[in-house]
Amino acid sequence: LCAPTGIAAYNINGETLHRKLALGLAQDDPVTLFKMIAKSKMKYGRTWKFLTGTQILIIDEYSMVSPDFFNKLDYLFRKARNNNDPFGGVRLVMVGDWTQLGPIIARDRNDPEERTVERFVVDTEAWARMKICRLFLNRSYRQNEGDPYLDVLNEIRRGELSEQSETLL
Repeated sequence: LCAPTGIAAYNINGETLHRKLALGLAQDDPVTLFKMIAKSKMKYGRTWKFLTGTQILIIDEYSMVSPDFFNKLDYLFRKARNNNDPFGGVRLVMVGDWTQLGPIIARDRNDPEERTVERFVVDTEAWARMKICRLFLNRSYRQNEGDPYLDVLNEIRRGELSEQSETLL
């Protein structure tokens, strides 16, 4: 049970993906990361257990996971399990709302205008390889029907803010 941020992980009694992976910020390329783990399984025992022992990985707020990190996770699971299926055969349950926060993407410090092509996990090669079953939840549990704020949230989600909602805000 994981999430990309500490607050999101705390809210689900889980851990951040980075903590679960136990590789700090995991900034190296995936091949280097895997070599480091495989060379010293004693030092990276927690990481190895996560990569080889996980059967179902639940990621909350997955819209906030960076595409680079998502691809790294996919690669590490596949290599550790010697299984070329997406995420080495681990079942992913990803929960999120694409109308909320996206990932923070690091830019090239020498070129502040540079943008990555992969902005979200849905833009990644790992995502393209997955067999996805989408479930859409359409009932709000935090607001009741008739609550004006629920209407505002739904309008914002559709990108259609009415004058009435704008006034309320």
